[in-house]
Amino acid sequence: MTSGRGLAFVGAIAGCLTAALVRLALLGFYVRPTSDDWCLIPLARSGGFNAVLSDVYEKQNGRLVNAAVLGVIFPTYDVASKVLPGAVLLGLLLMFFGVWRALLRFALGVAEPVASVCGGALAAGSVLALLLGKPHRYQTLYHAPTIVSHTMPILIAGVIVLTVIYLNRRDKVWPGAAVALLGGAALGTFNEAFTAVCLVSVVAGLALRWLFPRHAVHWIVVLAGGVGLLLGFVSVFLSPGSRNRQQLIHSGSLFDTRVIGQTLSAWIQVVGTAFGSGEAVLLLLVGVAVGVLIGAGRRVGGRHSLRVRLVAVLLPAAWALAASLGATFVLAYSFNGQLLGRERAWPSITVCLLLAGSWYAVLLGNYAGRRGVGADAAPRWRRVVLVGAVASIPALVLVGFGSLDLVRDVRDLATITVRRSVAWDKQQAVLHREVAAGAESIMVRPLPIDGLYEPFYPNSWSPWPAMCAPDFYGVDRVVPPPRNRR
Repeated sequence: MTSGRGLAFVGAIAGCLTAALVRLALLGFYVRPTSDDWCLIPLARSGGFNAVLSDVYEKQNGRLVNAAVLGVIFPTYDVASKVLPGAVLLGLLLMFFGVWRALLRFALGVAEPVASVCGGALAAGSVLALLLGKPHRYQTLYHAPTIVSHTMPILIAGVIVLTVIYLNRRDKVWPGAAVALLGGAALGTFNEAFTAVCLVSVVAGLALRWLFPRHAVHWIVVLAGGVGLLLGFVSVFLSPGSRNRQQLIHSGSLFDTRVIGQTLSAWIQVVGTAFGSGEAVLLLLVGVAVGVLIGAGRRVGGRHSLRVRLVAVLLPAAWALAASLGATFVLAYSFNGQLLGRERAWPSITVCLLLAGSWYAVLLGNYAGRRGVGADAAPRWRRVVLVGAVASIPALVLVGFGSLDLVRDVRDLATITVRRSVAWDKQQAVLHREVAAGAESIMVRPLPIDGLYEPFYPNSWSPWPAMCAPDFYGVDRVVPPPRNRR
């Protein structure tokens, strides 16, 4: 691992994982309307940006910037819906690359090009684990309203953090504070669970500033971000759409013991599912391989203070635990304790857990590399056992459980996406001919995907989104197939 072969190995991992992301991005061209799209497309067709913005803000959820982004997407849905998944995947990859590269360079002192190669591998693994390591993968990858509410906020938060770090290293406190304030205010109107994650992160940022005043982001900038998040949250809470949405919440008081119990139960389930996935296993093993490479390459033993080592070990765990529990609490309250079937919201819970877990994997590998062949090498027999055990595990499992799970998940996702797009296009061709011939009533067969609602699915009597289907096609009436009638 000390030679170029180690770097080439990690680079090959990065290339393989990035290739999986490329395939996922290309699947965006097979996206077809579903769920909310049935209502938002005709709304955008008749009223444009303002109609979508008003509907989402005043009726659905009150998330202003979220509504504005949807208002941009839906007037050009045919193109935007196909480009959006790839654009978000690319953005997430670059964002996580920037985060991991910064962590490796500034927290572990890794030089180029090792930091970039290792950051690329960790970034690709992070994106795959975040979006595939859960049920209902299609929703957070390809359904535009879900992407905007639950996937895009993570990208935006990462961009804000990287921008603030860039400005802070150049002693530009007030420009950094402005970015944090405005970015936080916008981010606070995407989804409330991720706002909780960001507020916990603000506390972690203040703790870092207190512990390392010369190196962490200035406290004014961190506080500005917190103020922005609170302003965004308040704007959502006071909005008419939020009041409509709160009528669906039956949990009662925030301090209801049932909500706390539901939070703990749901959190355990989410954590078990996320870290039990092949994608999460891949990410952790990539972290170990990266750590071994970094540790083995150290020829000058560097000693950190006890405070630095304690912070590196304790703060990520405290941050991930508090942030994930906070997000779970918000979701458990909002969804009346029912997080099963709502895995579209899980990235807000799992992102911090996956980052913290992979950070510890890097630290473990780094320790093994240093003790095995680095500056702090142990006796020869211990060196062979240590490096052999830690460095060989990623190579073995990457071609075993983890990689097979990844291949299977990508293949299954491609199958259901392409199959539905073909069926959708065939049905649309027939329906458009009927509408062009003057039909005032048409029969639509539901084509569900990943549990998302369709007209007459999951039942024939549900008023949504069947009530939007006539406007979608420009007819007076849409009916289900005879076999779905009651």
